Amino acid sequence: MYCKNCNVHVDGNKDTCPLCKGKLDGEINGKSAYVEKNFDNHIPRKSFLQVFPLVATPVIIICAILNIFFVTEYLWAIFTALLLIYIYYTVKLIRYKGPEGAKIFAETLMLSIIMISAQYIFKTADWVFSYAMPSLVIASLILHVSCVKVFRKRDGGTFLRYMWLTALLGFIPIILTATGECIYPTMPIISMIVSAVTVIILIAFSGRTIFEEIKKKSHV
Repeated sequence: MYCKNCNVHVDGNKDTCPLCKGKLDGEINGKSAYVEKNFDNHIPRKSFLQVFPLVATPVIIICAILNIFFVTEYLWAIFTALLLIYIYYTVKLIRYKGPEGAKIFAETLMLSIIMISAQYIFKTADWVFSYAMPSLVIASLILHVSCVKVFRKRDGGTFLRYMWLTALLGFIPIILTATGECIYPTMPIISMIVSAVTVIILIAFSGRTIFEEIKKKSHV
């Protein structure tokens, strides 16, 4: 046994120091006088969001080198980088504890950017604005409406706010159709109609609330 105060060792099974009467440290009857603490030498595992950038960065650099010196027909390295960034932020969105409506809008926006980039990078025929983006916006608005009912008590109102932004994306294909950038107008027209109806409904049911929020934030 050992006394910290007197800095001496005490023989026997005593639990107090004969000099200062203080408590002794060490073993009593083969058992520790204090609760033993197990020190775990386990190294904590790194999360996907920590490891992914370390792996993705060299992949992007290698793809860029290959794109510049070997396969030069398309700037496919840019699309690869965008795809990896999309995967990273999708996983981040899944773990994000914020409004569900924000997640749906963010996914819609990122997928739109990915698809638009693919069309222009690989110089394909018009398919994004004629079919893909209008369908994506319509599906996103339907998902918003479905989730309003499911999350009504918790954060149903947030879906209504982000539906405004999603509806605005639905007007892009029809604008490009008017400028001649989009060739096939059927889906853009449907997307515009669905987005316009959504905006009208939002104005009717939540327009005043949003207007009041804008006034508060702008201090009008």
